Amino acid sequence: MPARIAHISDTHLGSRPSNGVRHNIWAEEMKTQLLENDFYARFAEIFEKIAELDPPVDVVVHSGDLYNSPWEGNPPQPPIHAQITAMKVLQDFIAKTEIPVLIIEGNHGLFKFYEVSLLDSLRLAVPGLKVATQQDLKQAIRQGSPLEFSFENLDVYCFPFIDSAVLRSSNMIDIYDDWITTHQK
Repeated sequence: MPARIAHISDTHLGSRPSNGVRHNIWAEEMKTQLLENDFYARFAEIFEKIAELDPPVDVVVHSGDLYNSPWEGNPPQPPIHAQITAMKVLQDFIAKTEIPVLIIEGNHGLFKFYEVSLLDSLRLAVPGLKVATQQDLKQAIRQGSPLEFSFENLDVYCFPFIDSAVLRSSNMIDIYDDWITTHQK
């Protein structure tokens, strides 16, 4: 039987206008809140729609940029409301549907200079959630094994974001290319 996959990406929870909020300007602050809240509402809505699909999907794959920050141009962690929204929506969805969710890390939501991912806290807080982070990718490359998740009738091979500067500085471009060639199916 063919597998049914719901694919989403680039939800950028915690997005705010690129110029940020100009202090003491009520209208700018309201626009920021409206935009940010719209991202949260659409995130919850897409999972509600996926839960209603008949027949149901076998897995939900979110491929990159769950959160909007941190990233190179915006280093702080995402707003706490973004993190709480992600956790609650995912907990409720998995508990209600028993459909597994896999989140693959993108270039946003990644603390570039630390060995930690925002997805690590979600992995702990949301039973049944699978995540593939840059750290998981580095470990798979070192071990020469695929970064793979198996579901009932589907295997998913993951390729989270990794900055080419990281590969260059560690002389791993050829090793990474070989790993990709070996493990893509």
